[in-house]
Amino acid sequence: MPKYTSTVRVPGRDAATLQALCLATLKELGWPVDLVTDTALVGRTLRRWNRADNRIILDVRDEEFTITSELIHGELMDLAGRAEEDVDQYCEAFENVHQDTSVDISELRDTLLQHQETTIKDVARQEEEIREVENVMHLSHGSRWLTYGIIAVNVLVFLLMALAGAGIFEPEPTVHISWGSNFSVLTSTGDYWRLFTNTFLHFGILHLVLNLYALVMVGMYLEPMLGKVRFVAAYLSTGLLASITSLWWHTDGVNSAGASGAIFGLYGLFLALLSAKLIPDLVRRSLLASTTMFIGYNLFFGSLEGGVDNAAHISGLFSGFLIGMFYLPALRHERERNHLAHWQGLPVLAAAVVICFYYLQQHPGSMEERKAVEKELYHLSFPDQELFNQKVNEFNKWNSYGLSLVSGVIPGDKDQMRMMLMPSRRYWQQADRTLAVSARATTCCVLGLRAEVDLVRQQGVVASWCR
Repeated sequence: MPKYTSTVRVPGRDAATLQALCLATLKELGWPVDLVTDTALVGRTLRRWNRADNRIILDVRDEEFTITSELIHGELMDLAGRAEEDVDQYCEAFENVHQDTSVDISELRDTLLQHQETTIKDVARQEEEIREVENVMHLSHGSRWLTYGIIAVNVLVFLLMALAGAGIFEPEPTVHISWGSNFSVLTSTGDYWRLFTNTFLHFGILHLVLNLYALVMVGMYLEPMLGKVRFVAAYLSTGLLASITSLWWHTDGVNSAGASGAIFGLYGLFLALLSAKLIPDLVRRSLLASTTMFIGYNLFFGSLEGGVDNAAHISGLFSGFLIGMFYLPALRHERERNHLAHWQGLPVLAAAVVICFYYLQQHPGSMEERKAVEKELYHLSFPDQELFNQKVNEFNKWNSYGLSLVSGVIPGDKDQMRMMLMPSRRYWQQADRTLAVSARATTCCVLGLRAEVDLVRQQGVVASWCR
């Protein structure tokens, strides 16, 4: 954090007297005093409409003291020189206090003792709150390898899908379907596993990065707090319920993917724990504010932006909140070390699976639509599909040129037929060469183009002229 430090020499003054004068200077400036020890004072500058408050640290020794102004609100640089400005302002005020003969040093020392007693009580209270936070959240010794493992799986799947042609920035939906996205026609007609696999797929790198960032932010608190079983059960359960809700809501069909439903579930669970005041106020208020802001921001902008599956988000949030309320009683009595409580995530996961299975059984999809989709996906699955389309278009161009010359021939007029045949033959030879070149380029193309030629021949257009 940016800061500025200066040392002030005051000959003839011992540390106790200097500390009293430093306190008097803080009061003269109207800067709040946060902490007082035997040799140091910590205060804050005043917050204004156009600038935040800075931390002021005074380290007092015999005949000198060091003052430091520190920016504490995440600033990377102090371009405006505010820290130096604070130090200069304090030093100027100190000089006035030091020269003021009416200052009662003994009264200031009594005030210092009162501040020290208050500081001792505040520190003791904060230490107790920290112990309570640790007893509930296990932040210092709880592992987070499961959160990092989920992130690693998502990144690995994304890289493999990118190699398969899914697209890094612009997604290719057909690749996502083949990898297990929540595609309504297939999911509702037997591919139930898509409710699970789609939570590990993402439409582009931005989608992936935003989701994984949100997962890290909530996972670093929830995993050590809940334990591995409850954490992963909540993640999978809310992901499944978000997926099934997406199917229910999008009656016209959907092809959805992403971990956001499960992540919203974790935020809903965290919101339930924060609302119930399970966590001490030392950290609860700031966490509650940031969690509420995250949820509100994403739901609001998700409703404005197209392509965002807010139905899955809301379902994950609501189901996560209910799971959090279910976990809450056991978490309140966690100090009793009831290890069986850690397994309460299993019935949660089982309930989510039953709900999804029951819905899919009651709302089966059309097998005719499935067969049509599978046929379409089969044709789109050729690795050289783009080259195939290019060669088909080229073949059709030359074939059309040939047809345009003979289209006006009168049936039975052999002389006219003979006159038009030679120039038309040249175009059909070019069409045949296109077919031959495509055979060397890709097996997929030659198969597709041969089928195209067979179709034209069946219609009696090309006949044997291309040979």
